[in-house]
Formats: sequence, structure tokens, C-alpha cells
Amino acid sequence: MANIVDIIFSSIQVSLIIVTFLFMISTYKRQIDRQKAERIKESIKTIMMETSLINNILKEGSILISASRNIGKELRSYMNEDFNKEKIEEILSKSKPMICIEGWNNTFLSRELQKKIDLARREALTLHGSLEILEYCVIALSRIVGDSYSPMIFLKLLEPELLEEVYEDSKKISNSNDFIFIFTNYLFGNSTKYFLNGYYDTVNALNEFIEKFAV
Repeated sequence: MANIVDIIFSSIQVSLIIVTFLFMISTYKRQIDRQKAERIKESIKTIMMETSLINNILKEGSILISASRNIGKELRSYMNEDFNKEKIEEILSKSKPMICIEGWNNTFLSRELQKKIDLARREALTLHGSLEILEYCVIALSRIVGDSYSPMIFLKLLEPELLEEVYEDSKKISNSNDFIFIFTNYLFGNSTKYFLNGYYDTVNALNEFIEKFAV
């Protein structure tokens, strides 16, 4: 009888151990699933926040003001005190890419914009399954931003035929500082038009898509 009781008791103990073990596995799995879900939630939240901030920077336009001003300063560093159209044409023919790149890189918001894009892309890379579409959205957004907010936009505006209106407005000035003022206003006004005409709607649409998809 004692042996039977011992066997039954041992069986109950083994059963309890097995049930406890299975429960622990189930609990651990649920915990892992919750942690995974929480990580996904945080990644989507980060992507949403960064794309929203990117969108705000794009809409605000102050990055174009700063970049135009810095490119103007960069050109000014190549010039003498007296305004000379021929000298400016010579400078731009040789150093236009460097002037645009240096002016852009010295713009604080351009660096901040790139940081936000990089962060959104890193978070998007952690998503899998159907959520991978967010990665492609962020990549598309970064390419659009890279084309519309980069030195390339200013390089296009510094084509000789486009600068004729700047030289026309500069006919009555005699010093370089006055020319740079006109030059900077030209860059800002036309870079803004370029962006509004070609990219604002696309960036906005992408941002809205990410918001709707992630809700």
C-alpha cells in the first residue's frame, strides 16, 4: 500500500513539475511576445515621431533660408570688396559645387534633418513581415528629401542663364555685400519655389500614409 501511495505521490509530483514547467514556458513565451510587441510599438512610435519632425522641418522652410545665407557667405569669401560680375562668373565656373556643398554642410538644420532620417531608417529596419512596408516608405521619404533638400537644388539655381536676373538686379550696386544680399534672396526665393512645386505634396502624402498605416 505504501508503495502504491509513493508511486501515486511521485506521479503527482512529476505531473506538477511538468505542468509548472509548461506554465513557465507559456508565461515566458507570452512575456517574450509582449516584449516583442512593445519593441515594435516603440519602433513605430519613433518612426512616426521622426517623420513628423521631418515633415515640420520641410514645411517650415527655415532650412532653405539658412542654407541660402550660408552659400552666400561662402561665395562672399571668394570675392573682393568691389562688385565685379566677370569675377563672380569666374568664381562660380570653378568653385560652384564646393560653394554649395560647404554652405549646405554648414547649415545646422541640414545635419539635424539627416539625423532624423537616419534614425527613422534604423528603426524601420527592425520591423518584419507586413510592417516592412514602413521601411520602404522611409527610404522613399529619405530619397525625396535628399533630392529636394541638398546642395543639388542650389547647383541648379546657379546655372549661368538663371543668374542673369541676379546680375540684372545688381546693375546699380558697386560693392560685394550688396550683391550677396540680392544673391541670397534669389537663392531662397527660387529654392522655395522649386521645393513647393515638386516635392511638398509627395512628402506630405508619404507622411500621411505612414500615419494611417501605423495606427
